[in-house]
Amino acid sequence: MSLKEDFQKALLKIDELYPTPAVMAKSIQIMKDPNLEVSNLVALLRTDSSLTAEIIKVSNSAYYGFATECTNLASAINRVGFYEVIRILNKSISKSILSRDLDCYGITSEEYWGKSAATAILMEKVAELIGEDPNDAYTIGILHAIGRVLINQLINEFGFGVFWDNVMPIEEWEIETVGFNYTYAGSVLLKRWNFPNNTCGTILNQNSAETTKKTSPMLAALQFSTELIAQTGDDFSKRELNIPEDSPFLTPFNFNVDTVKSLVENSHHAFVELKHEMGISTEK
Repeated sequence: MSLKEDFQKALLKIDELYPTPAVMAKSIQIMKDPNLEVSNLVALLRTDSSLTAEIIKVSNSAYYGFATECTNLASAINRVGFYEVIRILNKSISKSILSRDLDCYGITSEEYWGKSAATAILMEKVAELIGEDPNDAYTIGILHAIGRVLINQLINEFGFGVFWDNVMPIEEWEIETVGFNYTYAGSVLLKRWNFPNNTCGTILNQNSAETTKKTSPMLAALQFSTELIAQTGDDFSKRELNIPEDSPFLTPFNFNVDTVKSLVENSHHAFVELKHEMGISTEK
């Protein structure tokens, strides 16, 4: 069997294991339609029982303070609003896709979730500052390394029996092992799930060598976020940043060092809050 056939089978297997991202992509398309019909969104979301239950549960929480309870998906969506629906979808991705070990990489589910969630939070904060859609930014952040799930699945599914040695550069190991890296795999997977072209392109080009003025703001935001997290750690615990005022790292958005420090501080608080919300220990 050829690698191409193996890859297609791995894609099908991913579809079976992780239906939520495909639902999310379709939901985003529906919610951006100016002639939005809530009934169309209901029809889609009800195909995922866990999503239906979560949205209704949130709508009946004390936060909204209603005396009567929502008993169906349509009334729950109307109560919580579309922003909350997107947040629940992102949270559902965290629970499903990001909760499995990437054993071929030697990466635990906690490590994978932590880096993805931290990137998503920082992306959201950056987007708010530069006038981009924070929901789109969060989604790109949470999915930026999803290609590694596909590569891990491919290796396991077809018994390659290989593991990253933590010495060879990780992308070089990916290409040597399966013929492509995680950015390519991620873009293919998201295209299959019908995510917007901008999202797929941002995932594909996230490791391009240089960010220029022609680079899309969302791509620049992802490159900025991943580089900053490399300095602060996935939990934003390293606060002693060494960033010169004239660093090209600050150039795309004309940020200064104080802006970056504020981003890190705010992202840290949001990260702790997210872990608490998902029942994940904040202790090291």
